[in-house]
Amino acid sequence: MKKSLILFLAIFYLGFDRMNSQCVPAASDDCESAAVLCSLDELNGYTCSTRPDFNPTACLPCNGQGSANNSSWWAFVSEGGNIVINVNYGGCTNAYGAAPSGMQMGIVGGCDCSQPVSCHTNCNGSSGSFTITGFLVPCKTYFFWVNGCNGDVCNFTISTSGGGSVRLNPLGAINSSAPNPICKGCCSNFTIASQPGGCTPEYVWTVDGNHVGDKSTKLTYCFPDEGIFRICVFAVLGNYANGAICSQTAEKCISFQAKKREGQIARPLTLCPERIPYDWHCESVSSSGTYRCPFTLNNCCEYDSVIDITVLERVKGSEVFYIGCKGEHYIDTMTNMAYGTCNNKTEIYLPRSTKDYQCDSFYFLNTIYPDAEADMFIYCKGSKTILEMKPKITTVLCGLTPDIQERVEWYELSQSQTILDTNFIFYPKVKGDYCVRYLTTYTLGNQKKTCSFDFCEKFDETQFLIQPNLSGNLDVKNGSIENYKAVGSTIPVLKYLWRVEGGAILDSFPETKDSIFVKWNNAPDTIAKICLDIESDCSSTGEICLDVTLNISTIIETLTKEFVKVIPNPNDGNFVIYLNESIQYLGLQLMTSDGREVDVLTMKQGKNQIQVQTGQIPPGIYQLNVKTNKGMISKSVVIY
Repeated sequence: MKKSLILFLAIFYLGFDRMNSQCVPAASDDCESAAVLCSLDELNGYTCSTRPDFNPTACLPCNGQGSANNSSWWAFVSEGGNIVINVNYGGCTNAYGAAPSGMQMGIVGGCDCSQPVSCHTNCNGSSGSFTITGFLVPCKTYFFWVNGCNGDVCNFTISTSGGGSVRLNPLGAINSSAPNPICKGCCSNFTIASQPGGCTPEYVWTVDGNHVGDKSTKLTYCFPDEGIFRICVFAVLGNYANGAICSQTAEKCISFQAKKREGQIARPLTLCPERIPYDWHCESVSSSGTYRCPFTLNNCCEYDSVIDITVLERVKGSEVFYIGCKGEHYIDTMTNMAYGTCNNKTEIYLPRSTKDYQCDSFYFLNTIYPDAEADMFIYCKGSKTILEMKPKITTVLCGLTPDIQERVEWYELSQSQTILDTNFIFYPKVKGDYCVRYLTTYTLGNQKKTCSFDFCEKFDETQFLIQPNLSGNLDVKNGSIENYKAVGSTIPVLKYLWRVEGGAILDSFPETKDSIFVKWNNAPDTIAKICLDIESDCSSTGEICLDVTLNISTIIETLTKEFVKVIPNPNDGNFVIYLNESIQYLGLQLMTSDGREVDVLTMKQGKNQIQVQTGQIPPGIYQLNVKTNKGMISKSVVIY
């Protein structure tokens, strides 16, 4: 059976080759490569057969029926109108073993199977006939296909009616929608008159020999460059691309010039320097010159705009100097801005202030505001009371170097216009409220100004003639330690001459101190005495004395002294407390004279010894409160 099928196919293909050799004009595999026939008459009496190989290129399905299998193609042009195509077929065989069912046929206006004219998809047997009809547009290229049903190979003969050949008329002149010459960058529509009778050939447009356009009677072309361009067109019947031409007109051409529009001169522009850099269309302007930028008119026509721009020079500003005393400020007369701090060549801008072009102007501002402080001293020297004023200039100069001159005027507060002295040292002769006027004269640039500063003393000059007072406890216990201090005198002291009756001074070099510690004698009740004489540059105050009453300690106080002892006393803040063996230690406090507790570090040494460390605290008399099982025991501790 297999050998019989192979023999049948071999005989069939030999028969097809003989039939196909009679197919003139020859069929094509696909639509695009089909040879173009110059009339439908060329297919009248055409005998051929469907191809035996698989080639599914026919425009199937059409009307929802049929499928492509072994397709063949022809192309043709004609005079148009109604056409009739009769097909007789027979001897159909099917290489796949199926029952033969015939063939299919159709005509379309485009290779993408668009613009269908007629389509026959019925498959009615191994032989038969059918007719297709249609209406054709003159000169248009149509595409004719045949296909075997289910891949049938059938012999067929075609007879046609209508669709005769056509000749093209000569082309008329090329028309342009834009004037000649045209502006560079613009576009024009070039058109040619259509062929009469609705003939629609293929139009071939060229610009300088290069093919452009879409094969219609109209070409839209834009001119990106300047120059003279040659626009040509001719009409073709057939397939111009593969050289299958049935009719072709002579070429029609025109010359078209494209050129740039003349530049436009813009109005000259003058710029103030503060507007630099200035953006003028495509240019960033930073200096004077001629600038050019391209523009378009009507979104296509290119031209240059040219402008002359002058950039004004920035004029160097003048220098303004100002000196302001306390409460004064420099105020700019144009802007009313106040400047109350130091300025060193600060640029002060005046917007839109020049006369001709309303440009900004500026000047350099230099300002200083004199200021001063002073220290006042009173002291004695050479048996005279002296008031001294030491000024300190506190003017902020911010790098400026003004010339400064200074002088003083002493006066009594109630008579400020009566000048008592003009030296920095003044010798008051009577008690009074004295002031000094400190005058500073500044010269800066072309400005000169004097500012005054008044300082008044608050000293009591007569204090140098008054004896100081002594302060301290005048009712004390025998053997106690007390502190005594000289108060009420602010004179510069050369020496303190302390003298004590009934006790001893505990301080080293007491002549240098205005406060001393005294240990009174442990004697019966009696009257003791403490005296002081102060020597200064002015004079000696003379000895002043205070009586001190010494009281015998009570039995309880005596016992207390025996229960608790502080060694050493006075001390430097490090001392040891010795406790009687009959009492029990429970804690301690160290208090200042004004009742504040002092932080101390304690360490028990042995059974009845407590080490105390106070750290660095001010010298003075402190109260030590020791807590025991017999109650609180207080002691005075002197720390030097």
